[in-house]
Amino acid sequence: MHILETMPQKAKIRLRDDTRGVSPVIGVIMMIAVVALIAAFVAAVAYSVIGNVSEVPSVALVEEGVGGGTNVTVTLTHYGGDFVSGAFTTIPCTELGDKWQRLELKYNGAKVSSSNANNMWLNGVDANYTWPANFVSGDVLKIQFKKLKTGDAIMILFTPRSKVLKRIMVV
Repeated sequence: MHILETMPQKAKIRLRDDTRGVSPVIGVIMMIAVVALIAAFVAAVAYSVIGNVSEVPSVALVEEGVGGGTNVTVTLTHYGGDFVSGAFTTIPCTELGDKWQRLELKYNGAKVSSSNANNMWLNGVDANYTWPANFVSGDVLKIQFKKLKTGDAIMILFTPRSKVLKRIMVV
């Protein structure tokens, strides 16, 4: 026996005429769907913005020639790991501080420039000439500092994330 057959006639008429419960249920379902779509859109936008942040490269850098004195040439050799794309500007620069793009060399917290270094070479090419943009395994970067003394700090930074790739203390 079906449930409608056991109900009195008056209850059957009221049940058929009462449609108030349908609209709120559909409204709630629609609101949940709209909120879910908005949340998915916001997550997609946030992920794409966050996804464009550069990962910090893992680079094996070995330094040589670090010691106190005047006109000291420090050698940084990229011995392996990730390459750093866009590390240097490809245009010739007379100001040493303008040669850096996604990498930056700091001396005691200040950007290495013509005020604290005489010259720089990448694979034997002077900073006044064109350098390749990328810093790759096997590259040799030489910086001739005007003066180094015990306790001075040299750092090479990955600028998009402000992360130190190598820290050197002069001994």
